[in-house]
Amino acid sequence: MPPYIERLVIELTNRCNMKCLFCPHHVLKTRRKDMDFELFKKIIKDISDYNSANSENRLTDIIIFTGMGEQLLYSKFNDAVKYVVSNGLKAHLTTNGLILNDEKYSGMVTSGIDYVNISFHNLTKDSFKYRGTKVSYQKYYNNLLSLIDLHLHKQFSNHLEISVMYSLPDSKEAFLWDQLPSMHFSSYQYILLLLDFLRDIFNLLDKRNIIPETGIGDLLGVYENGTIKNSTVFNLTKNLSLHFTPLQHQVFNTREKLKGEAGKKIELVKKHNAHCYYLRGCPMIFSNGDFIPCGSESTGELTMGTVSFETSFISILNSEKYRQFVKLITAPIDDLNKLPFPCRECMVLNELKWKSSPLC
Repeated sequence: MPPYIERLVIELTNRCNMKCLFCPHHVLKTRRKDMDFELFKKIIKDISDYNSANSENRLTDIIIFTGMGEQLLYSKFNDAVKYVVSNGLKAHLTTNGLILNDEKYSGMVTSGIDYVNISFHNLTKDSFKYRGTKVSYQKYYNNLLSLIDLHLHKQFSNHLEISVMYSLPDSKEAFLWDQLPSMHFSSYQYILLLLDFLRDIFNLLDKRNIIPETGIGDLLGVYENGTIKNSTVFNLTKNLSLHFTPLQHQVFNTREKLKGEAGKKIELVKKHNAHCYYLRGCPMIFSNGDFIPCGSESTGELTMGTVSFETSFISILNSEKYRQFVKLITAPIDDLNKLPFPCRECMVLNELKWKSSPLC
């Protein structure tokens, strides 16, 4: 019986309206493609049937729409959400929010979307240039505030999460991403930028007479004490939160980067008691039907099989190839070289360390 999947990632499209420099989209080997809607329905129906037949050992309960593309470019996105919900599953979305307006957002909510994450990421105009779009930062920012205000005003029942990316200038991650200087801020700089952003959001809360669950002081204090980690989420209301994500977590092709100048200062070291949580947390079906057991593996090298009208998703999960991979990745990891290549450079299993003092 396949292991429970906390969130199954389905990529409806790998087409994107941004060209973020910290995204692996440019290393994508498959052609730009939308998933056949009938194939999508077959995947969801197979999962629903499996859940019904195995009520004590369900396969998954959440479908998250994300991947190498902007999922809102999929012409039948709201229909996909409705179909997921009609089959007893929850629908989540990660979007860059570029084409998300009040009408589209309201339509998603009506369709039954349960959770929306907007990858806002950038607190400055200079860092926004790394997103690769002709839309101005101010327009993008104002639209985000408008969506938050709509969410609060209409008291929508779905959860809205805003992701903000951060990076400290003297960190190992910043050294690895030295080609993105405008992404790195000192704690003091970041707090000032964050304060402006939070002020705008708290003004919206005040406008709607909503008392926040988390105060500005709490948010700034945690960052100032250096305790923000990748999973740090602050709930401003029951259905509105901020998620702080370090630039480190977006690292891809790490070993390739370490062959250059960065490799003279930084090395990749296996974490103590390293274990993979992505197997349960976000395995993914690409828009071409390829199934990979890890949503952060963008090259497709870990493909376990291709879902089609002839080959079901369930049959791939029950295949010997997938069973052997699960056995390998869930066993104690003492030697990364025993794992498939993409896993060897994974930032879930590894960490960056200075070879010597960063000032040397």
